[in-house]
Order: sequence, then structure tokens, then C-alpha cells
Amino acid sequence: MEQSQLARFRLLQQANQVCCYIPLMIDNDELLFIVDENNGPLEPKSRRETHEKGLWHRIAHIWIVNDKGELLCQQRTLLKDKNPGKWEAHFGGHVLDGQEYIENAVREIQEELGLKIDKKDMTLLMIYKCDKDREFQAVFTIKWNGNIEELNPEKEEVEKIKWLNISEIEEFYKRKDNQWADHGYEGKALQAIRKREN
Repeated sequence: MEQSQLARFRLLQQANQVCCYIPLMIDNDELLFIVDENNGPLEPKSRRETHEKGLWHRIAHIWIVNDKGELLCQQRTLLKDKNPGKWEAHFGGHVLDGQEYIENAVREIQEELGLKIDKKDMTLLMIYKCDKDREFQAVFTIKWNGNIEELNPEKEEVEKIKWLNISEIEEFYKRKDNQWADHGYEGKALQAIRKREN
């Protein structure tokens, strides 16, 4: 096991107050979809090399909205290397070599929430160029009106989930609440989702 993997643990508190640690296994050798500064495809590179060298790569974010105008939000676990413990109004992850954005989005939702969705039900809102993280982030929305009790959040990724009104989330970003992860496009995404829902 790599040193970086050994350093990342999940603290589980049992009913008898005994704590144990489970290592989080991140595959730093999996190949990511690498692109140039214009989102043109290049040769794939490992996750490790991508992050160490700051290579441009692709990400898919999925915003889940219900008929009440609420968004399904997640609190990231403390194990995450970026924005640990912070809240987000979307789910998602790295696009792997050979994947399209939408294929990755479908896979991420199933992995992180146990939710099976059809890619034809997803709508692409935008592709955001994030200079800070050197990512091209495809932002999708999908309508879902299920019960969150039916979901199976991935313990290594998701600490908590809850529905929040769009207005509440907009307020968090307006006041730059440091409990919320900021990728730079959230305001635009929230406006676009509100427009679609009205």
C-alpha cells in the first residue's frame, strides 16, 4: 500500500465508543482523460501524474433537483483531498480515459449514491473551465423525486446528504460561507437551474 493511501483514514465510531480506522483506497494509477487548455484530448495520464504536474483534465458534476425546487446536497467526507468536510450541491468526479462526460456522470451517481439513472434523462448546463484546478467541468442536471432514505451513499465519499432549497444555497454562496465548496460556477448553475424550474 502506498504512503499516500496509508495516510488517509476513515474514522468510524462504534456504538460502544471504540474507534477503528479503515484505509481509503484511492487508485492513483487509474488513467484520467487529459486535455489541453482548450479541452482537446491528449494522451491519458495517471491520477497521480495529473495532479502532481497540474495537467488539464475533465470532471463531471451532476446537480439533482426535485419538483419542489430543491437540490440534493452532500457533505464531503474528511477523507477527500479537496474540500474535505465541505458541502456541495452536486455529485461527480474525474472522467476516466475513454469515457465521455455523460458516461462518467452516470457512473459517478451510481457509485456515490447507488442511484441508477439513464443518460437520456440528464441535461448538460455548461462546461466550465476552472483555471484554479485545471479542470474542464461538465455540469449536468437531472430531475429525481425519490426518497433519500432509499439511497446508499458511498461512505468514503459522502458524509451526509439532504435536500435544500435553491434560495438557501444561493444565500450560502452570496455570503461566501466557508462550509461550502466553491468551484467558481455555482452562481451561474443555480441561476440556470432556477430558470429551468420556473
